[in-house]
Amino acid sequence: MKKHSIAAVIFAAVVGLGFIAGGCGTKKSEAPAERVVAVVKVGDSRQNTAVGRFAATIKGRYETRMSFQVAGQINSRNVNVGDRVEKGAVLLTIDPKDVGQKLREADAAVNKAAAAYDLAESNYRRYAVLAEQGAISQVAYDNYRSQYESAAATLAAAEAQRAEAGNALSYTELKADRDGVVAALFAEAGQVVAAGQSILTLVGTDELEAEINVPENRVADVKVGDKALVYLWASGNDKKMDGVVREVAPMADSISGTYRVRVAVKANQAAMALGMTASVELPGLSGTENAGTDVFEVPLTAVYQDGEAPQVWVVRDGKTVRVPIRIIATGRDNVKISGIKAGEQVVIKGVHRLRDDEAVRISDYTGNRP
Repeated sequence: MKKHSIAAVIFAAVVGLGFIAGGCGTKKSEAPAERVVAVVKVGDSRQNTAVGRFAATIKGRYETRMSFQVAGQINSRNVNVGDRVEKGAVLLTIDPKDVGQKLREADAAVNKAAAAYDLAESNYRRYAVLAEQGAISQVAYDNYRSQYESAAATLAAAEAQRAEAGNALSYTELKADRDGVVAALFAEAGQVVAAGQSILTLVGTDELEAEINVPENRVADVKVGDKALVYLWASGNDKKMDGVVREVAPMADSISGTYRVRVAVKANQAAMALGMTASVELPGLSGTENAGTDVFEVPLTAVYQDGEAPQVWVVRDGKTVRVPIRIIATGRDNVKISGIKAGEQVVIKGVHRLRDDEAVRISDYTGNRP
């Protein structure tokens, strides 16, 4: 009886699982939800006629990482990040006790060497007279002359060590080597630092210049010495300043793929300040190459590169389409491109997750929502 009961229970369980499995199999699979994308609608007209103009930031030509030339404990910090300082101003100081002790030791060594030198000189001069009279042998005279010359060398070495100790005492004060702005601080009072350890970054304000980023397809047309025009956004881009290309980076930035170009500004330095936003126009890049080409500005996040050619995704009839583009100029967060049409809806987020001809739903035109 027990065997029959167990078999019946197992049979019932199997049948029940079969009904459940059958019910699951008859359930219709849901269609995948449409991906939601954020887009920006490009303008209905040409955005920028000066295709050779690039966004720029005003920076100092000289940015120095300063350090103490002696080791010790910092006992005072006289500046903060952002402070303007004049050449010769004391920025930080190191406790001078140990260095001062070495200076006193050097002074004592000089005094000792000076006393030995005086005695050796006196003996040398006295025995030189006796040697002329033939009262002493040549060997004795040479011995006293050697002692005199050795004492003179010892005194010179002691004086050099004292001068070195005196210099070390002056090195306990870190002074600004030019007029500038403190851009960064890497140490605080009470911290023990080594000689040569970076303490702060000082950006000189005596020579300011504009830094831009030029895409790789246009950097070949930029040469050191090329003329440039610099416009300050603070003045509404109304006043132009003459500049000249001073430096073109030999390598592209590993993240943006653009080349850093530094433009020296010849005059009107008083109108500029570190960190100001500007734009730089390179007349050599504003020729007829792009004449008649519609240029639009989109966020840098919209650019997608699969292979060598840059692309963007646009939404047409509710589906994604990959469109090859040409980069005309790049800024800090935006990029000017050609190859799309006015009124196109360009995807600006998550471009690496999209596929060709994918059905999507537009969230808004601001990119604030995913």
